[in-house]
Amino acid sequence: MTPDPQDAMLTGLKVIDCGENVSAPYAAKLMADVGAEVIKVEPPGIGDVARSRGPFPREREGDRECSGLFLALNTSKRGMTIDLVHPQGRALLDRLVKHADVLIHNYTPARARSLGLDYERLCAVNGQLIVTQITTYGASGPKSEWMAHNLNGVAAGGWLYMSPGYSKDTELPPLKTFGQQGDFQGGIHGALATMAALFARRTIGRGQLVDVSIQEAIAAALELGFVKWTYNGEISHRCGTLGPSAPYGILRCKDGLLHFLILEEAHWKGLVKIMGNPEWTTWDLFNSGRDRALNQDVLEMQVEEWLKDYTVQEVYEMARRERLPISPVADLDHLLNMDQLKARDYFTEIEHPAAGNLIYAGAPYKLSTRAWGLRRPAPLLGQHNREILSEIGLSGDEMVRLEKAGVI
Repeated sequence: MTPDPQDAMLTGLKVIDCGENVSAPYAAKLMADVGAEVIKVEPPGIGDVARSRGPFPREREGDRECSGLFLALNTSKRGMTIDLVHPQGRALLDRLVKHADVLIHNYTPARARSLGLDYERLCAVNGQLIVTQITTYGASGPKSEWMAHNLNGVAAGGWLYMSPGYSKDTELPPLKTFGQQGDFQGGIHGALATMAALFARRTIGRGQLVDVSIQEAIAAALELGFVKWTYNGEISHRCGTLGPSAPYGILRCKDGLLHFLILEEAHWKGLVKIMGNPEWTTWDLFNSGRDRALNQDVLEMQVEEWLKDYTVQEVYEMARRERLPISPVADLDHLLNMDQLKARDYFTEIEHPAAGNLIYAGAPYKLSTRAWGLRRPAPLLGQHNREILSEIGLSGDEMVRLEKAGVI
């Protein structure tokens, strides 16, 4: 999907992405895909660390131009290389900053200062600039300088203690969610806060520092955890409490998994009906919702014995007709072929010069008047160096000198 750039919400907004890995690049991507002009700045030679993360095509393992993570996080951006440790590199960045609205990075305060990315320095170059800094613990406080990874953020934010939700085994350790979900949450909050700062700039007439903490972003999403403690002194945890009824959880059928949420008596009667009213459902063990919850292990064995003769789709259709809260647990293959997502044109394809034609996740929203879209594939390392440097007034000879000096 490559809409007309003039038909985009953020056309004219200029963003510099100096981040690496996930959080800052994702925040910048969210703006790029709705029209912002984003320049991805990477170190010469090695580029963003995400380029080494993969996944890679089997025949191109380790190819830094083909990392699936990097490609997904950097669509719609142009790319250039600048050595920010080099004084000439910082001078070059300053020329970009003079014409920018936003600069995003995800370095600790000390590391940001060493690269010339601290707000005080950049504000002196362009007082209208919004500088968005996304870090695990935030840019202030006793842990502000701690080096950390996604796992640290989701653990410190309380997510691990809550996962997996409603685990049946209190002895099992916490379970991390797949991928770098904490960093993605940081990116989402970074993009939102950046847009708020841009809106505020219209009123206050200047830029500001946006300081995003991934730990706090995770803690903010713990639903009723803080309320339960405030009201009752109750600590929420992954094992939850005994539910009002059962089955409640994931059960296996012939070809996959289904999630059951049988909470009301009407749900239980509907489940008994689609199972064909088996005799065991009349046992005293299952007389009430409380009985079923207390005897869930036995109940699930009986239900799975019935499920083994049916496919996910067959059970789902029977459940839907009875308005039962039973849902397929989708794997990636199911998602890619799901009729609902296809009907909404959720997935999109774009051709990359090194990795070829790939499927990308789309936007989880639709806009009635302005278009979302992947305007270009992720850049090759340094792909747009000369194009961007020409736009800020550098001559060909100056570019050659910078190349020879290893600055770009």
